[in-house]
Amino acid sequence: MKDTENKDRYYTGPGDIYSVFRSLESEHAPITVQFNGKGNFYNSLVVDAFFDKKIILLDEITPSEGHEKAIKRIPFSIHASLNGIKIYCKNIVVSRAIDDESGILYRASFPRELLYLQRRDAFRARVPAHMKVEVICGGDVRDTTLQARILNISATGFLIETSGKTIPEPGIGEILNSEILTLNDGETLLCLSKVAHSRYDEGRDRTVLGCQFLDLEVSTQIRISRFVTFLQREQIDYLT
Repeated sequence: MKDTENKDRYYTGPGDIYSVFRSLESEHAPITVQFNGKGNFYNSLVVDAFFDKKIILLDEITPSEGHEKAIKRIPFSIHASLNGIKIYCKNIVVSRAIDDESGILYRASFPRELLYLQRRDAFRARVPAHMKVEVICGGDVRDTTLQARILNISATGFLIETSGKTIPEPGIGEILNSEILTLNDGETLLCLSKVAHSRYDEGRDRTVLGCQFLDLEVSTQIRISRFVTFLQREQIDYLT
């Protein structure tokens, strides 16, 4: 993997990195480990993450050859996938191996950066119209707010639709204060989003906006991820 690829998709804030590891832990998502960026891949799990100390705990790396490399403090990369999101970080070094009645655990510091890449729109979850999940958006360049329906949502953004032609026309990169009314937990959600694309459909008299989430707090990221997972499961149940 080239370090120059997808630089805008790298998380560098401790809160964002913590959120990703917590999601891997809560979903019991398997991870693969590769030492020195080459050679064999080994298996493990994220057991826990601690925001205040900026550390993670990993389960025993298997097969045993991987364990031997880990306790020798050979740097390794972590590869994982969560709901279609590609996750990657490197230069992880075990600072301490813990061996107790629960087994072997490895303690390591957060990476300096972590790739969190969603490819295309295939992993966005459609929001059924009957759920009536709407968002109110405002910003410094708008005298009034716009209210829109959320068509689909992912861990990184959403697609929304509002009636008529919005004035002023949304500009690429425009920052919106967004209030989502309400998720499946019955609560509103406040966040910042950035306009990625905008299109006015004259035939339907509708404006469609694609927006990317910005600087999400850990608790907000977790709520959105849970909502996306809920929608995906609902759609699978409907299809089966």
